[in-house]
Amino acid sequence: MGRHESYDVVIIGSGSAGFSAAFAARALGVSVCVIEKGKLGGECPNEACVPSKAFHRVAYLQSLARHAKHFGLRNQTKAVSMPDLKKYINRVVDTITGGGNKGDRFLRLAKRQGIALRFGVGKFIDSHTVQIDGGTLEGKTFVVATGSRDFIPPISGLDKIDYFGWKDVRRLPELPKTLAIIGGGAVGSEFATIFALLGVPVTIVQRASHLLEHEDAEVVKIAEQDLREIGVEVLNDSLITRVDRVHGHAKLTLDIAGVEEYKVARSLMVAVGKRADTDDLGLEEIGVKLTKAGEIHTSLEQCSSVKHIFAAGDVDDGSARLTHTAHAEGVVAGNNAALKALKKRVGRQKTSLRVVPHVTFLARELAAVGLTASQVTELHGSVLVGRHNQASLGRSVADGGEHGFIKLVADPVKRTLLGGTIYGPHAGEMIHEIALAVQLGVKIDALGEVVRAFPTYSEGITVAALKARVE
Repeated sequence: MGRHESYDVVIIGSGSAGFSAAFAARALGVSVCVIEKGKLGGECPNEACVPSKAFHRVAYLQSLARHAKHFGLRNQTKAVSMPDLKKYINRVVDTITGGGNKGDRFLRLAKRQGIALRFGVGKFIDSHTVQIDGGTLEGKTFVVATGSRDFIPPISGLDKIDYFGWKDVRRLPELPKTLAIIGGGAVGSEFATIFALLGVPVTIVQRASHLLEHEDAEVVKIAEQDLREIGVEVLNDSLITRVDRVHGHAKLTLDIAGVEEYKVARSLMVAVGKRADTDDLGLEEIGVKLTKAGEIHTSLEQCSSVKHIFAAGDVDDGSARLTHTAHAEGVVAGNNAALKALKKRVGRQKTSLRVVPHVTFLARELAAVGLTASQVTELHGSVLVGRHNQASLGRSVADGGEHGFIKLVADPVKRTLLGGTIYGPHAGEMIHEIALAVQLGVKIDALGEVVRAFPTYSEGITVAALKARVE
């Protein structure tokens, strides 16, 4: 039969949402147990954000080394060794997670906080009991934070050929000779950048009219041009009708504006998005409502249709599928689950994701927050836009001609800042000034009045704000 344990709050998943929920619940003094089927910490530190950014850093430095003469240096770069590259990435991951089979740093954090850990696959057998390898766990309340899994598109022939996903990149024995990537979202675009910077000929194929279709189209056009300059072929508006393996190569049959064309590459990567990982949890059997995509319907209090079961992170139907939003949702879910277990209403929290910055790491960083120009125009009929090309900035010239682009958008009448997109060096750091201004309802003119240090890339924000015009 196995052992049976009882806790105030049981959390399924130990990623950003899960651990944040655990800490928030423990802060209220309740007993907490976290169930994890893999490594503690979830995808971001173990397989996604952290290793991919380490990979990107190596690729960027390799690219700089190839252009050392531009800076008056001797070019001593050598071909990248995949084993050495993987050693560096593993060292970065181990620094964050603590290494070990389960993540020693997270083990220590859990012990320090008094959080119980159980490893295995959890499944609800009733609304208050989860079955796990070796026994059952009973909870007064639950937080489901199982994250997401890759979506594999139903392309004819894809299931019959070899391809890899973003999780498999670290296990590649060598760099691809040539590479085709299905999907032009953040993941596909980032890995296209990485491999191209390392000298691999890359093709991105996608159905949308431009990469990163939810970003500002004007800025993405600049980013796409940079990708082409580093060796990425971008095929937008391309429907893949079939995939075959021919003479050791992946052959993609494409429908481009009604014309059948072909693209051939030695290796194939699939990166078309994710789906909530709620399969086999037994949620619907206990009354938890799911969307058609398997996401859990939640309120702003992160509560599901079953009042003692909460959800946070990628499984949430309102999730932005970002590590930082998963953390914010997890804090709310853990706090409210603990209060529910204590039978208290006072102190319940609600998630607010009104202003959420995000960053995509391309040839240069693309960071954005709030609304795009087209969204503001749709709301107000026109938009107040401030733009600035950063190529003329002193810092840009000193860094070897690094260019970039800043675009600020505001209410055309009230002049309140509603969003912004920055493409260029350190955009991920600079975007938080824009995020704070949007959060506080600052007028775009105030950004033009700020005295900024010279020489910095942030000077471009001042210029963009001063250039604001209604369109």
